[in-house]
Amino acid sequence: MTTLIKIHEKPFNPDGLLFEIQQTFGLPLTGLGWAGFNNAGPRLYVPFPETSKKIGEQNNIPDIALKGELRLDFDPDLIPADEAILDTILDDHLPSNLTPEQQRENQDDDDLVILRAAFDNPANLTDADLKLMLRVLLRFVDGQDI
Repeated sequence: MTTLIKIHEKPFNPDGLLFEIQQTFGLPLTGLGWAGFNNAGPRLYVPFPETSKKIGEQNNIPDIALKGELRLDFDPDLIPADEAILDTILDDHLPSNLTPEQQRENQDDDDLVILRAAFDNPANLTDADLKLMLRVLLRFVDGQDI
């Protein structure tokens, strides 16, 4: 297993990038380190502003990361053609593209707003509201796609 170091000074959706890599390569990605990034929210990592900075230390040896440094571990190692595909994935990644799970989470949030409004006036609950409530409850309880 080798750690590939890639420098990309652009924002990333961490789950989105992981999803794109796994869709392309399957499961040989064993690690994805955001060494040169700051967490700017649950769906956004941005390169830190410094050119480089110390992010840790092991055996009194500082771990220095460059701005925009990604550390990717693959097992087995990627062949050069796969590495070129990985570069294309990194170049083309848009942090606004959501994974299917992130899209479902957004839908859950929207549905909860609708349900809260419906329960403010229970006399106006519709069959559609009840079906929506059941879908949301099942999703939260089972973590399943409904």
